Amino acid sequence: MGDTALLYLVSRLKDELVLVHTSISETRSRASQLLAVAGFVTVLATLGASIPSRGVTRVVSYALAAVALYALVGTLWLTAQALAVMSWEEVEVEAPAPGITLRRLHEAHLSDLYRVRCSLSVRLTRPVGYLRDAYWYFLATVVAILALVVLRFLPVI
Repeated sequence: MGDTALLYLVSRLKDELVLVHTSISETRSRASQLLAVAGFVTVLATLGASIPSRGVTRVVSYALAAVALYALVGTLWLTAQALAVMSWEEVEVEAPAPGITLRRLHEAHLSDLYRVRCSLSVRLTRPVGYLRDAYWYFLATVVAILALVVLRFLPVI
């Protein structure tokens, strides 16, 4: 590989690492936002929730409340897991050994960039997967709470 190709690869891998670090920050930010919204929805649901005193509606209300609670706990746990992934690698910059050529220095740097890029792309899938699943659990929480609200306004059966 020529020197131009080597420098091009170093440049491309550096750009990819910047994108991966941006994705990491965005994932953590979205997880934090989802955690805040889940807490807000929970507070609103508990303030407005009331279980009917009798009938089938009461049983259905308890079932929906259990589903909402399960989905909320799932949302909180998965979001916390997405935030907990903290082990991210960085490219370590070391002083070059005496007598090393510029080409060899670029090759070593390219190797380090590639190793870190591969490691980060694998590690990024974990919090992104947690966050994707947390969104589904959050959707289930909201649907169950909305069903409880609708059920509250139905006549007692």
